[in-house]
Amino acid sequence: MSIEQIKNSENALLKAMQTDDVETLDRLLHKDLQFVIPSGECIGKQDDIHHHKVGLIQLKKIVPSEQTIQINSDTATVTVHWELIGSYKGHEFEGKFRYIRVWKQELDTWQVIAGAGVQIHENK
Repeated sequence: MSIEQIKNSENALLKAMQTDDVETLDRLLHKDLQFVIPSGECIGKQDDIHHHKVGLIQLKKIVPSEQTIQINSDTATVTVHWELIGSYKGHEFEGKFRYIRVWKQELDTWQVIAGAGVQIHENK
């Protein structure tokens, strides 16, 4: 288990989210996933896959930055800053977001088991 494996998994997840690749999402998301999305909803693996499969979420642009990765035994915690443009359930969004994901090692693969995302509102 290495930081490079987590980076590769993060990149694969990002690509799968952008292209609605539900097969890759199925492989990368843990069966017990709990994720709090920026709207405040808590979704599981099947919800996430369904949202991509039927087009409830559409991601037009994702620009990641400020990624940090910490590995502790069979888990890895990733925080990342994303600039996003897209829509969710027909509502357009655009902005900067901070995500945290917890990856769990299952045999020889890493899967997201938990996480959350929040929109960052800049003070003016």
